[in-house]
Amino acid sequence: MFKNYIKTAFRSLKKNKGFTIINVLGLALGLCVCMLIVFYVLDELGYDKYNTNANRIYRVNNDIKFGGREKSYAESAAPTAAAFLRDFPEIEKMVRFRTWGEYKVRKGDQNVQEHGLVYADPDLFSVFTLPMIQGDPKTALVAPNSVVINETTARKYFNSINVVGKSLTLNDSLQFKVTGVIKDLPKQSHFRFDFFLSMVTLAESKEDNWLSNNFNTYVLLKPGASPQKLEAKFPAMVRKYVGGQLQAAIRMNYEQFEQSGSYFKMNLTPLTEIHLNSNRDENLGKTATSSTCISFQQLRYLFCS
Repeated sequence: MFKNYIKTAFRSLKKNKGFTIINVLGLALGLCVCMLIVFYVLDELGYDKYNTNANRIYRVNNDIKFGGREKSYAESAAPTAAAFLRDFPEIEKMVRFRTWGEYKVRKGDQNVQEHGLVYADPDLFSVFTLPMIQGDPKTALVAPNSVVINETTARKYFNSINVVGKSLTLNDSLQFKVTGVIKDLPKQSHFRFDFFLSMVTLAESKEDNWLSNNFNTYVLLKPGASPQKLEAKFPAMVRKYVGGQLQAAIRMNYEQFEQSGSYFKMNLTPLTEIHLNSNRDENLGKTATSSTCISFQQLRYLFCS
């Protein structure tokens, strides 16, 4: 009986070749589109999950309203990291990044224009999972004028990855000693840098200025710590550290500042949500556009609900 059904089906397909071709092509196209959507969703959901402690890493943000203008920043002030570690026992480690535009890097007799440079704190390798090929991750960014580069950059400038102890010249005058080589960052990372310069080199990183937000700051919470409970402590912290400097700058105490309708708020964004959900100013790297985010949220609902 089953064989007869098959024979009948094949005969029908042969008699209606045009109809058969259209249906087969339509089915193939539908399957291809479906697979592309699945791969896209999986790729978007996988950002930053290469980090061993991805579920405990959060970025510190600032929301500011003053003079009728509102801004949402993916950055915080230079002293934020030290104050967090000092005041909040639920934080295990913190790391700051400070981008500084383009640099010229000497290669032989030529200067190469590089964009992928960033200053970073020594605990970079304790917060993020960036496997080191050469060097000691605990000390690589401790000393001034030290730099950690990735494998591709090491080969680009030295034709080797055994380059610890060698020097790089930036902007014709700045000498940085290579103290480590890491593997290239995964493509599914919301930031992608080739050079990590020691933060202590940067004088700005030591300033006690709470009104200038130029540092992308990340916290690693201790296991079991609640990000919601941590955020609940932020308003008191803002009053403590920002209030005095705000009053000196605009001759208005913090109560008057808030009564005028202005605000200075801090909050956290989970690491794994930055690529998809962060539309803030000064993100470390390119994130999904608003239109992409909207369509992706719909796709994620379909595949993950």
